[in-house]
Amino acid sequence: MDEKKCLLCENVERSRGLCITHYSRFAQAKNALPKEKQAEFEQMLIARKFLCPSRPRGPKVERDEFAEVAAEIAGTPRDREIDANEEPTRKRVERIHRKTGTPAPKSKSKSKKKPT
Repeated sequence: MDEKKCLLCENVERSRGLCITHYSRFAQAKNALPKEKQAEFEQMLIARKFLCPSRPRGPKVERDEFAEVAAEIAGTPRDREIDANEEPTRKRVERIHRKTGTPAPKSKSKSKKKPT
């Protein structure tokens, strides 16, 4: 199978006709612009054949088999409605452990200081 090439170089296309390097540069330049100028920027690049138009997104998936299997393994039902006022998971776990008298799992530390 022939792999598509980047519009600007010979590397393999990643997205919208660009390789990973050129797509990263495009995204960085686009994100540096004010929101109201980003669409114009994209249209100019498409007109100059530096970028392919974005593909329309597919239909919204009503049933996600992968999420269902993951929820089954995790032991959480996916089909229940999530209440906007529902207690965050970490707090709910801590509350359950306090109630049952079992130690709660330790939270992951974001940064560890090295001993000097």
